[in-house]
Amino acid sequence: MVTTSDVHGLIATATTFARRGLRVAGRADIPAREVPSYEQAGGPPHAPSRAADADVATTNDSPQSNDSLHTKMVGLLGRSLEQSTCQTRLEVYDRIVDQLVADEARILRALSNGTTSPLVNVYSQARWWSMPRAVLTNTSLIGRTAGVTLPAMAPTYVANLLRLGLVEIGPQTDGSEPGYEVLMAEPGVMRAIADAQQARQSARVERLSLRLSDLGRELWTTAMDGRSR
Repeated sequence: MVTTSDVHGLIATATTFARRGLRVAGRADIPAREVPSYEQAGGPPHAPSRAADADVATTNDSPQSNDSLHTKMVGLLGRSLEQSTCQTRLEVYDRIVDQLVADEARILRALSNGTTSPLVNVYSQARWWSMPRAVLTNTSLIGRTAGVTLPAMAPTYVANLLRLGLVEIGPQTDGSEPGYEVLMAEPGVMRAIADAQQARQSARVERLSLRLSDLGRELWTTAMDGRSR
């Protein structure tokens, strides 16, 4: 049976230990227990992840982006009601010219007199039933004819002009055989054919021609005449 004296004794003992603990905690030479930072502890409780933050930011930005798109579209529609055919054509031409580099303008000039330039594509085919694979495309003499500053980029220039619809590819033209002989002697063409043969694949050379398209001719005439037709 616990007596009153026992209870008082327990209280006194607890008080003594509590006072000793306070004195120890107040000593400067005992280092305080290091509390881990949020980074070390893996972040504060219930901290949102970065992905969640990104989702929230995207959600918050959506109305503003939609408003911007809406404003642009309304502006374009309003301008379409005010523009004449000539103004619309000039706007289209201006946008196209902004996507050209100087060497591509040289190519347009070289083709502006109605001439065509020989062009070849090289394909390799592993089996007769398999699909041919293009290993070399848009190789032509137009870079040399136009005097571009980066001849190695000529196929890329042609690809961009095709994308913009300023040039077009047609069949081989009469009297162009000497040009194809020159192309077949080009190092890139010879290497593509040799690589296909070395891989025991058949190589096929497609002979085509490059010319200015109707759009390219109209743009060139408009730009060089300084007026719209």
